[in-house]
Amino acid sequence: GGELFQAEYSGPDGLAEVVQFVVDSNNFQGNIPTEIGLWSRLQTLGISSNEIAGTIPTEIGYLVDMKVCLLFLNQITGTIPSEIGNLDKLSWINIERNKIDGTIPEELFSNLDLTHVILKNNFLSGTIPKKVGELSKLMHIDMDNNQITGAIPEELYSNLDLQWVHLKNNFLSGTISDRIGDLSKIAYFWTSSNKLVGTIPTTFGNCINLKWLELQNNNLSGPIPEEFGNMKSIINLYVGSNDLTGTIPSEIFGENMTNLHLNDNQLSGPVPENYGQSWRLEELWLNNNKLTGTLPIIAEGELSYLVELRINNNKMTGEVDNSLCQNNLDVFHADCHPPNGEGEPHIVCSCCTTCFSSPSSLPSSSPSSLPSESPSLLLSSSPSSFPSESPSSFPSESP
Repeated sequence: GGELFQAEYSGPDGLAEVVQFVVDSNNFQGNIPTEIGLWSRLQTLGISSNEIAGTIPTEIGYLVDMKVCLLFLNQITGTIPSEIGNLDKLSWINIERNKIDGTIPEELFSNLDLTHVILKNNFLSGTIPKKVGELSKLMHIDMDNNQITGAIPEELYSNLDLQWVHLKNNFLSGTISDRIGDLSKIAYFWTSSNKLVGTIPTTFGNCINLKWLELQNNNLSGPIPEEFGNMKSIINLYVGSNDLTGTIPSEIFGENMTNLHLNDNQLSGPVPENYGQSWRLEELWLNNNKLTGTLPIIAEGELSYLVELRINNNKMTGEVDNSLCQNNLDVFHADCHPPNGEGEPHIVCSCCTTCFSSPSSLPSSSPSSLPSESPSLLLSSSPSSFPSESPSSFPSESP
């Protein structure tokens, strides 16, 4: 604890010769002094997870040898100084979880050695500079949970080494470019909870290394591309809370799929017969659509890991086969309550945990029990609120 930058360490006779200054997680307080510009040989600045306040001084631009700048999890305010563009050896910057506001200076992207740019959980506004497309070594960009506006720059898709693109929980508009298919190394693409429009590009099918795709809570329309079936590595696919139409393509049920959220769209037709092939599935959310037919019977051993199944608020009918009533099934929402409390329910099942009123003329209805599980509240448990999955917090990914 205590003041981190004591006066005796700030001058040229103090730490001016230091190459690495790493004091993470020590409850240090104080501000970053302007004298830090005198630390001319500094290559690594690591003061994360402390209680550092104040602003990032413009003098940081004098640290031309700096390669790694880790200021995350502090109380830093103010803006990102444009002088940071002088650090042409900088490869890794992480200033997440501070109180930094203002726009993202385009000078930041003058540092052509940048591989990791992590700015999430601040109050940044304005647009993403087009200059981001000049970072040929960029692997990881994370601007989640800010107030960024405008379109995703077309230039971003020029960075062919990208593996992590995290832009969720902003105010981004426009479309997702067909050039997403150029990012053959992409593993995580998170643009949920924005204002994106247009259709989902079929070129996602070229992203054969994609493991986690978040597009939920936007205004996307059109069909779910059958080309999703080419994404053999996909584990988590979230496209709920959009305006998607058409049927559920059978191609998306790959063997690695673990979480599949298609809820709150305008999807129609039956559930594909092969859905049990995604035997690793833990969550399958199909609720609040216009699906019809009976839930297909699954083979022995299929969906044995399924924990959550939501098919409520659709137009489905019939009896759910007992093959689905697995030991691990903790949540099963279906339209198993009679419409308006009278007559026969549309769905008959022996292991439903919450019965919703079967829709009569309108597909939307409220549950007959457990009001805390209302669909309007389920959105709060969307993966868009899971910060722990960001690669920036993986120890193995640290420089």
